[in-house]
Amino acid sequence: MQAFRDAVRCRFIPTSASEQAMAELRKLKQGKLSVERYIEKYQSLVNQSPMVAPELHYQWFIAGLDPVVRQTVTGWATGREMMGDKVELADMMEYLRRMEKKNATPTALAEKEEGGHGNNPDLEPRDIGAVNTKPAKHGARSGYRQQTATSPPKKQDGDSERRTCIFCSKPGHVFRDCRLMKKAREQLRSSPDQRRQ
Repeated sequence: MQAFRDAVRCRFIPTSASEQAMAELRKLKQGKLSVERYIEKYQSLVNQSPMVAPELHYQWFIAGLDPVVRQTVTGWATGREMMGDKVELADMMEYLRRMEKKNATPTALAEKEEGGHGNNPDLEPRDIGAVNTKPAKHGARSGYRQQTATSPPKKQDGDSERRTCIFCSKPGHVFRDCRLMKKAREQLRSSPDQRRQ
């Protein structure tokens, strides 16, 4: 499949455009862009650039991140590699997306919606926030409801497949439900004398 993609790229993307995209890729910095927007812009440039080694994509992506975000993601990647997992660029992007959603505030979401999209239609915002929970009745409110901090989370189809534990990196559960994490806590509680020695 990869060979087919490479052949299509070589045939239909002019070399000047792909070289320009590669140059932009190397120089791309996050700056004031949100993590999500930076990832989308980076991926669109990756699709336009010629074949580049995955290690270079990985290094260029990290180099363009904001210093605080870079430190967070490299710490996470180092922890994963120490546990024996191989960290790829896609894993890193997914981790950053989860962290951005986790730390999103109403103010940050409003700022994200206010930001311009430029001339790139690929960077259109996704609908975030309001969910139509039931059809609106005549004379009633619109039927859209914002989820509050006290309301229970909505279960969506396939929700458990998208969840990935940050401790063991396995899909289907979150950190607080991780069996390995519970075992590690129990071992720490049961052997305080061994830790002191």
